[in-house]
Amino acid sequence: KKPRSTEGREEAKAAATMTSEEWKALQVGMMEKWLQPEYMQKPHNGGHNCYRDDTYEIATRWMAETKISYRPHAKSPGSKSHVRYEVYSKATTIGEALTLGSWPADWCWDYERGFIKVLGPLREEPIDITRTTDESEITDVDRALWRWYIKELAKNHSLKIEDLQGKCSGESLIMRAHRLVAQREAKSRLEAAEREKRMVSDEDVLETLKQWAFAKNITRANVTPDGQDWVWSDTMGLLRDRCGDIHLTPSTVTYPEVVAIINKWLHDRLPADMAAFKWTSLNLNHNYAAKLHRDGNNFGPSFIKAFGDFKKGELNYWPEDDRTADQLEDLDDKDKLKLDLKNGLALFNGNCAHSVEDFEGQRFSIVYFTVRCFDGAPEHCKERLRELGMRYPETGEDRYALLREPKGYGSQDGARKSAGKNEKPVHGYWPRSQLEKASVKRAFPLIKVCANLGKATAVPEAKLKKVQKRKEEEKEESEATKGKAKAKGKAKGKAEPEAEEQNEESDAAKGKAKAKAKAKGRGKAKAKAKAEAEAEEEEEEEESSAFKGKAKAKGKGKAKAFAKIAFKAKRTAAGKAEAKAKAKATTGDKVEAKTAEKKEDKQAKKAEQPKKAADKKADKPERKAEEKKADQSEKAAAKTKAKAKAKPGDAKSSSIDAALKDAMEEVKASKKALKKEEKSTPQKAPGATSTPGKVSL
Repeated sequence: KKPRSTEGREEAKAAATMTSEEWKALQVGMMEKWLQPEYMQKPHNGGHNCYRDDTYEIATRWMAETKISYRPHAKSPGSKSHVRYEVYSKATTIGEALTLGSWPADWCWDYERGFIKVLGPLREEPIDITRTTDESEITDVDRALWRWYIKELAKNHSLKIEDLQGKCSGESLIMRAHRLVAQREAKSRLEAAEREKRMVSDEDVLETLKQWAFAKNITRANVTPDGQDWVWSDTMGLLRDRCGDIHLTPSTVTYPEVVAIINKWLHDRLPADMAAFKWTSLNLNHNYAAKLHRDGNNFGPSFIKAFGDFKKGELNYWPEDDRTADQLEDLDDKDKLKLDLKNGLALFNGNCAHSVEDFEGQRFSIVYFTVRCFDGAPEHCKERLRELGMRYPETGEDRYALLREPKGYGSQDGARKSAGKNEKPVHGYWPRSQLEKASVKRAFPLIKVCANLGKATAVPEAKLKKVQKRKEEEKEESEATKGKAKAKGKAKGKAEPEAEEQNEESDAAKGKAKAKAKAKGRGKAKAKAKAEAEAEEEEEEEESSAFKGKAKAKGKGKAKAFAKIAFKAKRTAAGKAEAKAKAKATTGDKVEAKTAEKKEDKQAKKAEQPKKAADKKADKPERKAEEKKADQSEKAAAKTKAKAKAKPGDAKSSSIDAALKDAMEEVKASKKALKKEEKSTPQKAPGATSTPGKVSL
C-alpha cells in the first residue's frame, strides 16, 4: 500500500483555524442533524475512494445553480482537507463550490458522509454533454463533472474511456459501463461453459442480469403497475417500432454475448417434446410485478423463467382466455393457474390474460417469444439472430403447434371441460430438477458460434456491413494489381527478345523495361507524381530538339533522316527516364557518372549527324532506296508502338509513346511534302547542288 504523503502537514497545522478541543466541542449533536444517505447503510465492497452507484447517479445530476449547504467545520484541524474545507464550505451553490476549490470527488466524499445537503434544482437525467446541441449552455460544472465521471467509470470497471463514449441511443454513461461489464463477463462465462463441457447455469444468467443496467421503459403501459410511470424492462432481438420498421434492437447488436448466454440457457434445457419451439425476441424484466394484461403482438407460445433471491412472485395465467371478455377484471380467479417461475420453466400463451404476484426481494425474469411480424424481417436480421442462438421460425409456422387455441370461458361445457387424450395442452411446466437432466450435446454448436463473436460484434450492424464491403473491395483491388503485375512480367519477357532484333529500337525497349522495373519498386504516390512531371518536361525538350533536327534535314530531302531523328528522340527520352530512375536508387556519385556518360554519348551522336548527312548522295536511285528503308523503319516503329500499347506501362512509358507518335506523324507529313517538291522541281545534272525548298513542318 502506498504510504500517505506527509508533505504540507506542518503548513496545514499552522493554517488551522481552531484547536482540536475547539473542533470537538463543535461536533456535539452534528451527526444527528447531518445524516448520511440511507443507501450508505448497505454493505459495499469498494474502498473509501470507490463511491456508490447511487452517489454517481445523484452527483451527476447536479448543476452550477444547484443550491447546497455544508455542515460547519466538518473536518478536523491539522489536515490539508480541513484547510480546504474551511474555504469551500462557505459556498451556497455547486458553481460557487467549484470556484472555491472543491471538485466532483470532494462532492461525492462529502455527500456520502452527510457533509452536504442538496436543496435543488437537479437534472432529470445524469449529465451527458454529448447530447447538448448548444455548447454555450455547457457550464464549468458540467465539464468538470463529465471529465471526472467518465474517468471514474473507466477506472472502477476496468474499461477504456473510448469504449464508454460509444453508447447506444438512450444509454447514460453508467448504463454503458454496466452493460459493457455484463457483456465482457457473459463472454467469459460462455467460454468457461464450453471449456468445462457443461450447461450455462442459473447462476451464470443471474449474475449477467445483475450486471446488466436496465432502462427505464415508459412504453409498456399495459404491464406498468398502478402508481408507476415506468418499469425496468429491455427487449432484445427482433422488434417493430411505432413507424412499422422491423429491425434488431440496438442492445442486440452492441451486446451480443448477453443475448447469446440467455439463448444458450434455454437451448441447454429445452424439453424434448418442445424441440419445435421457436423465438425471435427476449424480454428482460427487473423488480416489478406486471399487472393483469394481454400481449397483443406475439405469435405462438412463450417460455418464461424467473431468477433471483425473492419470495412469491408467481405467474397468474388464464389459459382459456380467448379475448372475448372486454374487461380483464371480469375474468374469474377460479380459472387462473399459478406457476412457480423461480423453481421451474413455464410455457404459456402470452396473448391470454396473465399477471405477476407481488413479491419480496430482487426478482429478474426472461420471456422468450416470437413477434407477429417475424416473416417480414430483413434476411440479415434473421441470420444474425440465428448466429446468436435463436431458433428463428419459418414461413407458414402454425402458432398452435405446441399449445392449442384457447376455448374461452363462455360455457361450462367448453373451457372447463377436461381435455381429451389426443388434445394439445394449454400450458407447460418443467421443474428445475427435470430441466437439469436435459442433454447438453445440442448446446455445443451455439457455444462455438458465440465464442467467436469477440469485440467486433460490439460495432453497430451498419458499420459492420461497411467494413465488410471495404474489405471485399480491397481484396478485388489486390487481385487486379496482381493480375496487372503478371501481365507486365509476361509482356516484358516478350518485349526483350524482340528488342534485341531491332538495332536502334532494342536500346529504347531495354531502357523502357528497366525504367518500368525501377518504378515498380518505389510505389510512393508523391515520388511518382514528381517523376511524371519531370518526364513531361524532358519529353517537351526532346520534342523541341527533334523539330529542330527535322528543319535542318528538310532541304536535303532525306526521309531516312526524319525517321532517325524520331528514333533518336525516343531513345534519348527513354535513356533519360532510365537515368532518372537509376538516379533515385543509387548514390550521388553514381548519378553524376551516369549523367556525364549520357551527355558524352549524346554529344558524340550529334557530331556524327552532319558527317553522315554530307556523305549521302542526292541522286534519285539512292533517294528511292533510302525512302524504302525509311518506310521499313516507319513500319517497324509502328509495330513497336502497337506492342507497347498492348501492355500497360507506367506514366513515363506513356509519355515516350506520345512523343514517338508525334514524331512519326511529322515524318509522314515531311515525306508528302518532299514528294510534292520533287515533282515540281526540274531534274538537275549529277553533281549539281540543289536549292532547299520551303517545306512546312
